[in-house]
This record gives sequence, structure tokens and C-alpha cells, in this order.
Amino acid sequence: MSGFDPQTKEQAKVQLAIKLGAKPPKNKYKNYKLLQAEKKKAKEEDSSRLHFQQLGKNKIGKSNAKGKSFDRKRRKEKGGILDIYGKVKAAVK
Repeated sequence: MSGFDPQTKEQAKVQLAIKLGAKPPKNKYKNYKLLQAEKKKAKEEDSSRLHFQQLGKNKIGKSNAKGKSFDRKRRKEKGGILDIYGKVKAAVK
């Protein structure tokens, strides 16, 4: 424990006590209204992040796409699965 400044020394003692089985210290008091405001702000940031994520954008609002994600020319045709392989022409005699 020697060689630490007083604040670090206290933290090291607390961590050692916890490691040896002591209960960790309680959180410091925080004004309830300030705590509510922090939680509300965090919830709004999280919801806006989720909203942008669903739209495919980052937290600033720019698109995440690196380029066109699909080719507009190659769309599925409305035919069945056999249209991919072509059609058999009847043999003319």
C-alpha cells in the first residue's frame, strides 16, 4: 500500500477489503430530481439511437450504408421457380 497517494491508497484498501469478502461501500447520495432527469435523458438518447438504427442511420443521422445495398435491375420476376431455368421448346417434326 505504500507508494500510493492518499486517495489511491484509500481506493486500494477498499478494493482489497471487497476482495477479501467485505461488502462494497454504498453509493453516494444524489438528488432524486437530478437522478430522474439523468435517467430520462439516457432513455431519450437510447430511444433515438434505436430509431436511427431502425432507419439504417448512425446517431448523427447519416446513413450507415457503404453504397447501394441492392441492384435495382435484378429484381425477382413474378414467375415460378422454373422461369430461372428457361422453357422447353416443343420439337417440330
